[in-house]
Amino acid sequence: MTELQHAAKATRPRIQPAEEGDRRPLSVSARLGRLQFHQSGKFRVLQFADIQDGPKVSKDTISLIEASLDATRPDLVIFNGNQIAGYDSAYALTSRKRRWDARPASASSEASGERYAAALEHTRELVRATIEQLVHPLADRGVPWAVTFGNHDFQCGLDNDEIESICREFPGCINPERAADGATGIAVKHGVKHDVGDMEQDFGLPEQPVIACAPGTFALSVTDVDRTYDVLGLVLLDSGDYARSGGYGSPSAAALQFLAEVPEMMATQSQKQAGSHETAQSQEPAVPCMVFQHFPVQQYYQLLKPAAANAAR
Repeated sequence: MTELQHAAKATRPRIQPAEEGDRRPLSVSARLGRLQFHQSGKFRVLQFADIQDGPKVSKDTISLIEASLDATRPDLVIFNGNQIAGYDSAYALTSRKRRWDARPASASSEASGERYAAALEHTRELVRATIEQLVHPLADRGVPWAVTFGNHDFQCGLDNDEIESICREFPGCINPERAADGATGIAVKHGVKHDVGDMEQDFGLPEQPVIACAPGTFALSVTDVDRTYDVLGLVLLDSGDYARSGGYGSPSAAALQFLAEVPEMMATQSQKQAGSHETAQSQEPAVPCMVFQHFPVQQYYQLLKPAAANAAR
């Protein structure tokens, strides 16, 4: 076999798409109602990061999402921040470079304030349209999804909690709701059911425990194949945007505390759900977790080495 033939073979999906007419969710976990390992011993997460599209999402972006879903057949998709290009000119009337920036001075009068409110509503519709385009391939295939945020999402003029609320309008989103008073207390919640159209069953993980902290910061437990106890945690972490002192920001103190405590919280919750003494004995004191955040941790930068500007890439 030639090198070209080898390359062509390597690009073929390792997992074949569902057969035509099969309206079961593509996600195995969605078929089972919550995140869990399969009989094959596998569990798959597909991550999309830095999509950064404006209201007119590129056809190439959608094609990539569709091809990735069909090639990997994930249990869950995680959007890892900067789904929204908040700096796009479409958001010019509401855009802000930094979270602490005041709204435009032109919105100070009552009449201007009304125009600004109308512009914000238009921004909401544009963001809603962007999200709808991004998640349509997931809804078509029955794949649940979750989002956290980066340093550009909020620049459209909407806070992350409002963007997250818009995300929850769409099928398959499992970002949890919090208390109506805006409190960020930690509580165990569950995925919600959605209108699934012609899908044979709900794919919003209605039996999924979710430990909520703040917009874009929460934890999802993954159980073993027999659902006896949790073996893995998926933690989405809002890693911040910008620092007032300059440069990029960092997670909030509450988010970092949540990150430190959630492995033991998951183990405790798993023991309560297990019920039997035998299962409780087999549960580790802390559940190992994978963290999904937009900004890389400091250790990544320590791996970088200086290189000449004209060095071969």
